[in-house]
Amino acid sequence: MEPWMIYCERFGEPAEVLTLKRREPPRPQAGEILVRMTASPINPSDLLPVRGAYAHRIALPFVPGYEGVGTVEDVGGGVSRSMIGTRVLPLRGEGTWQELVVSPAEWAVPVPASLEDATASQLYINPVTAWLLCTDVLRLGGGDVLAVNAGGSAIGRIFSQLSTLLGFRLISIVRSDRHTGELISLGAWRVVNTGETDLHDAVTEWTNGNGVTATVDCVGGRSGADLIACTQTRRRGDQHRSPLRGTLEFITVRTGGRGPFRVVSFEALAEPGYTGRMAEDVPHADPFARETATASLGDG
Repeated sequence: MEPWMIYCERFGEPAEVLTLKRREPPRPQAGEILVRMTASPINPSDLLPVRGAYAHRIALPFVPGYEGVGTVEDVGGGVSRSMIGTRVLPLRGEGTWQELVVSPAEWAVPVPASLEDATASQLYINPVTAWLLCTDVLRLGGGDVLAVNAGGSAIGRIFSQLSTLLGFRLISIVRSDRHTGELISLGAWRVVNTGETDLHDAVTEWTNGNGVTATVDCVGGRSGADLIACTQTRRRGDQHRSPLRGTLEFITVRTGGRGPFRVVSFEALAEPGYTGRMAEDVPHADPFARETATASLGDG
């Protein structure tokens, strides 16, 4: 029987443009494997290309889905047949929202039997992103305080767990109390519901007026601007320098989508003694007043 796939033939709202279709069973070529998917999650990052955010580099039609887990069903030339039956993450292959996925054998990650499909299917994007941010980019440890919005999201929960593992303190920002108990149990130091409490006031109280060491914005827009106002910084001329580590560079970005400016990326320059220059003089009261966007990374 022909396998199913979720197909996107035009950009737009997922409910309006995604269709369910059958396809000819694919055959793996040399160096490839054929994986029968058992679980494929839906992340906000999966929906961005459907809505056309990456229209400049994604050709229509396409199958969405960046991650998932499945079992190797067939292999192409040059790939050991011992891989057949192995449970893997099929990285850098076709979109995962389909029954059968072709992907490069060299990028397949074996999955231990101890991990259930629901967990294994989400191992790639959010956990690796959070780990690299905390270790390689921000180099967080004892004495550091990290603030993260969208605290109840998948990546927000991961930051809570990493805070215990790596020894830093986490302020998890949410918009309701629904996830507060869970986030505390996962390792969050403090949880603030911005629907009821002013973020800046809470952070000021908890850090004795010092602010947080670093922030990770998973939302963008005004929420990202509020995070920046809580960051531990001091001004030195046209530099915006962290007293603990490196320099944060604020980048002006003009995009489509929601609003003329969106918080899309940040660069944490972690070399001690490095000084960077700002393109604009950004007042803390309104970082967007001079058409300047700030730092953001991760799934909302």
